[in-house]
Amino acid sequence: MAASGGSETSNFRISGGYFEREGIIIETGFQRYSFRANSDFTFGKLKLGQNMSINFNKQNPDPTGIGDRSLLEHAIKAAPYLSVYNSNNLGGFQGPNSAGDGQDAENPVRILKHGNAVNNTFALVGNIFAEYDIIEGLKFKSQVGLDYYKGTSDRFIPSYNDDSLGGTHQQAFASITKNNSAGQTIIFTNSLTYNTTFGDAHNFEALLLSEKFESQGTSLNANSRNSVSDEIDELSNEDSSLQSTSFEYNRLGFLGRLNYNYDDKYIAAVSLRRDASAKFGANNRWGWFSSYALGWNIAKENFMENTNVSTLKLRGSLGYSGNDRIDNYLYSATLVNNFLYPIAGSNAVGTTAFGLENPDLKWEETRQLNVGVDLGFANDKFTAALEYYENRSDDLLIRVPTSTSLGINEGSQVRNVGSVETTGFELSLGFNDFEGDFKWSANLNLSTSSNEALSLGGVDELVGGNFENQNITRVVKGESLFHFFGLVTDGIYQNQAEVDAVFTANPDQTTVQPGDIRFKDLNNDGDITSEDRAIIGDPLPDLTYGLNLSADYKNWDFNMFWTGIYGRDLYNTNIYDLEGMPRLFNSGVSVLDRWTPTNPSTTIPRAGGAPQNLQLSDRFVEDGSFSRLKNLTIGYTIPSNAFGSELFSKFRIYVSGQNLITITDYSGLDPEVGNGDLFEYGIDRGAYPQPKTYLIGLQVSF
Repeated sequence: MAASGGSETSNFRISGGYFEREGIIIETGFQRYSFRANSDFTFGKLKLGQNMSINFNKQNPDPTGIGDRSLLEHAIKAAPYLSVYNSNNLGGFQGPNSAGDGQDAENPVRILKHGNAVNNTFALVGNIFAEYDIIEGLKFKSQVGLDYYKGTSDRFIPSYNDDSLGGTHQQAFASITKNNSAGQTIIFTNSLTYNTTFGDAHNFEALLLSEKFESQGTSLNANSRNSVSDEIDELSNEDSSLQSTSFEYNRLGFLGRLNYNYDDKYIAAVSLRRDASAKFGANNRWGWFSSYALGWNIAKENFMENTNVSTLKLRGSLGYSGNDRIDNYLYSATLVNNFLYPIAGSNAVGTTAFGLENPDLKWEETRQLNVGVDLGFANDKFTAALEYYENRSDDLLIRVPTSTSLGINEGSQVRNVGSVETTGFELSLGFNDFEGDFKWSANLNLSTSSNEALSLGGVDELVGGNFENQNITRVVKGESLFHFFGLVTDGIYQNQAEVDAVFTANPDQTTVQPGDIRFKDLNNDGDITSEDRAIIGDPLPDLTYGLNLSADYKNWDFNMFWTGIYGRDLYNTNIYDLEGMPRLFNSGVSVLDRWTPTNPSTTIPRAGGAPQNLQLSDRFVEDGSFSRLKNLTIGYTIPSNAFGSELFSKFRIYVSGQNLITITDYSGLDPEVGNGDLFEYGIDRGAYPQPKTYLIGLQVSF
C-alpha cells in the first residue's frame, strides 16, 4: 500500500507492506513488515528532505547438524531402513546406532522439528539532507545517512536420544542459545557543486566532496544447559558460557571532480580522491586514487546529419580504486585465552596470539581500463554497445598461511601480496519498437571474462575450499584464479594387470584393487601420489548472458527475463555422498550398478574400495553451464472508465513466476551455487535450490 502527494514546494510518499514466505523445507519461513517514507520541502533557495525505510524481519532458519553438515547431506546419508519417528525414544525420533550401523548421519526431521530456532531483526535505513543554491550554478548539499540494525538469534533444543541402545545422537539436557547484536553506520557527506555553460556549448561541472563513514557494532553470545526441564527456554548458570565482542570502523574521504563537454560532442572527466581507513595502521592509512575519462559523440558531427545513425559514441576511461574489505584490527596483535598447550602429556589452557600483527597493511589497489563504442540506428530503434575491460589488482589483501610452529591460533595472516588481472568484453544488443498498438523490445547482454594470477608476492600457492580434509581450490602464479586442483581419473581398473601397469614403482601395494578408480600418472613415476594432481576445473564462467523481452498490446503487458552462464565448472560434493560408499551411509541409485567382478562398471567403483576413490579429483567436477527463465510476468490493465467512472487511475492484474525453467546438464539441485567466499565459488556443498515462485498480484492506484 502506498500514498503520495505534493504541491509546488513539497512532495511526499509513504508506503507499507507485508511479506510472508513459507520455507522450502519444513519448519522454516520468513516474515517481513516494511514501511517507507520520503518527503522534500522547498523554501526559496533551500530544499530539505528525508528518506526512510523500516523493516521488521522474522526468520525460522534451517540449522545445521553435527560437523556443520547441511540438512541435505544428512538426508542423503540417512539410513533408509530407519523410521523418522520412534515414540519409545526420548524426543520421539529415530536415528542410527553407530556401533551397529557404522554411520553418524543425523535425522534431519529431528533437527528441524525438535525445539525451535528463530531470528528477529530490526533495520532502519534513512537519510536527511539540506540543499542550498548559493548563487546561480553553485549548490551546497549536506547529508547524513543512518543504517541501524538490531537482531536476536535464539535456539532451544530439548533433550533427546535418537537410539535407546545408546546411539551417537543424544543429548541428556536442554540446550539454550541466545545471541544479540546491534550496530549502526553513519555517513556524513558535504558537497559543493558548480555548473556553468559558456558560449552555449562549453559545459562545465565541478564537484568538491568530503565524506566521513563511521560504523560500530556489538554482539553478546550466551548459551547454557538445563538438565531438569525441557520446558524452560531461559539461560541459567548450568554449564554456561558468555562472550561479547565489539568493533568500530571509520573511513574518511575527500573527492574532487571536473566534468566537461562541448555541445555533447566531446566529453572529458577527471577526478582525484584521498581516503583513509581505520583498518590499516598509521604507516599506510591514507591512499590516493584517481580516474580519467574521454568520450566523442561522433553522431553529433555535421557530417553525420543525413545518416541513419542516431548514436555513435567512442569512450574510454582509466581509474584507480582502493579496497579495504578485510576484518578490523588486523594491523595489531590480538590475544585468545583458550589456546591448548601440550604440557606433561596433557592439555593446559593458556593465552597466545590470535593472529600476527601486520602494521604495514595498506590499500589494495585496482586499475580499471575500459574502452567502448555505443551505436544506435533509426532513432535508437536498433542499439549496440561493445566494451573491452581490463582490471588489474595489486597489493592484494590475502590471508596467507603461517607456520604451525609459531603457535598462532588463527594459523594465517592477512598480507598485501601479489597481483591478478581480469580481462574481457561486454556486448549489448537491443531492439525497441514503441509505435502502434503492439510495442516490443528485446535486449541481450553478453559478457566474457578471463583472469590470471600475475604474482603472489613470493607465496607458492593459496588454497581453500576445504572438504573432507582436502583443499579444492587453489591460486598459483600464471594460472586462472580459484581453479580446482586434484587427480585426473582414467576409468576403473578392470583386472589386476591394469593395476600393476600403473603401480610399477609400488608393485607390492594391495590397497588398490580391480574395481577402484584409475588415476593418470601425470609425472610418470610409476605411482599415484599428490604429485599427479592437475587443474581439473575452473569455477569462473567464460560467458555470462542476460536476455530481456518485453511487449505491450493495448492493455496487455508481458515481460520475460532469461539469464545464464557458459564455460563454468562446479565441484559437486554431493557425488561424494551419493556414490562414495565410504561407510554404511545411504547412497544414490547409481551405486546399484557399481563395479563387481561380474558387473565390470566403468563409472561407479566397487563398494568400500581404496581410499584413493574418495580423493579430490575430476570425478566430482561437472559442467555447470545453464540457462534459466528467471522471471515471467503477464499483466492486464483494466481501463479506468470500466467501473462507470474513473474511480482508479490504475487497476492492473498480473501473474508472475520466478525460476520457472532451468536448462542444464548439471546433476545437482541447482547450478547457481557457491557464490560467497571466492575460495568457495563453484563448490556445491548441498545448498538448497532456488524455489519456483508463482505470484498473483493486483496494482491499484487512486
